[in-house]
Amino acid sequence: MRATSSASRARARGGLNSRAISLGVLVIACVLLLIIPTSNYLRQRGHIEQLQEQIAQKKASISQLEDHNALLDDPAYIKAQARDRLNYIEPGEKLYVVANNDPASDAAAQRTEEEKAAKKQSTSAGQDLADSIAEVDGGDE
Repeated sequence: MRATSSASRARARGGLNSRAISLGVLVIACVLLLIIPTSNYLRQRGHIEQLQEQIAQKKASISQLEDHNALLDDPAYIKAQARDRLNYIEPGEKLYVVANNDPASDAAAQRTEEEKAAKKQSTSAGQDLADSIAEVDGGDE
């Protein structure tokens, strides 16, 4: 009976409550102390994965460049590149050059025509007449 009365007195004074609070504070402190290193670890793992992806990309690029370098040692490849890029021909062959095969220049001319047509639709008849006269005057010089 004496043991139970001392326990009840301890509870009444708040001894058990202060121990529980101390234990709770200790647990929270331990959790906080573990969160920081864990977050650092996870951040570093993510960074390591990014670096490993970059390494894999660089290795693939190196492999492609080594393959291209091996092609440059092949005389047949060099000959084909000279024929394509520099328009080299073999003795006895004829080379035909097509002038203005640039599709960008054709697109630019088409855009200019479309702009003229759009301008013509938005101008008045008097303005069209003035532009025609100016065009004829400019062409005689």
